[in-house]
Amino acid sequence: MDSPGNNGVVQTPAHGGDAESRGVTILFADMADYTATVERIGEEGAYDLMRPIYGLMAKIVRREGGVVKDFTGDGIMAVFGAPVALEDATLRACRAALGIQAEVAGLAADFHGRLGVRPRLRVGVNAGPVISGQMESGLATFSGDTVNFASRLQGLAEPGEVLVGEAAHRRVEGLVESRYLGLRSVKGISEPRKIYRLEAVKPGAGRFDASLHRGLTAYVGRDAAIAALAGALADSRRSLRVVDIVGEPGMGKSRLLY
Repeated sequence: MDSPGNNGVVQTPAHGGDAESRGVTILFADMADYTATVERIGEEGAYDLMRPIYGLMAKIVRREGGVVKDFTGDGIMAVFGAPVALEDATLRACRAALGIQAEVAGLAADFHGRLGVRPRLRVGVNAGPVISGQMESGLATFSGDTVNFASRLQGLAEPGEVLVGEAAHRRVEGLVESRYLGLRSVKGISEPRKIYRLEAVKPGAGRFDASLHRGLTAYVGRDAAIAALAGALADSRRSLRVVDIVGEPGMGKSRLLY
């Protein structure tokens, strides 16, 4: 696939009728001031710098269930939620983004001692629909506004910062600590977009915590299940009761227990 290049727009043409629309989370990460760094330490020094950083970023992405789809000259593009759908793809991407920043920062002194530079990364995360398909070569591709805006967010980020788009932020609201940075004009996008700085993932928070944060809707259609649970709870005062709650993701198991 084509790299973002200087304008930050990813062009990934799909192959014919194989294209499909699907919801994913996109992460872009690159090194700040990479061109100046190459001029300072040379091509071989830049290779010695980027090779372990690539490996570190790929390891963290894979650990969180994502896939690295492209290595640019100084960064990566990663996808969460494809080819395998993930219920918490955006939260995983946020953990990966913060993990990448933390681990690179932790190695800064080592890089400075060996190469005389302290690498700092910029990361952008966005979520939404993309067009997914395959090139003639068989490589999977992802394109659309979701991809382009994620790339723009990475370009807007300060060194050491993770920026998140509004769509991604809605999916993790209540699960993360963030700061609203306001509406920003973004090159190549007609309307200003809301942008957030990601600061931390709350420990132990789950999807239902996010629902509580947003506010719950009326609960209907589970009278029999609630009655069964209430009966088991009453019976448990006399003897042991075990109840299995089984259902597909998103069916409302956590809400039922709540």
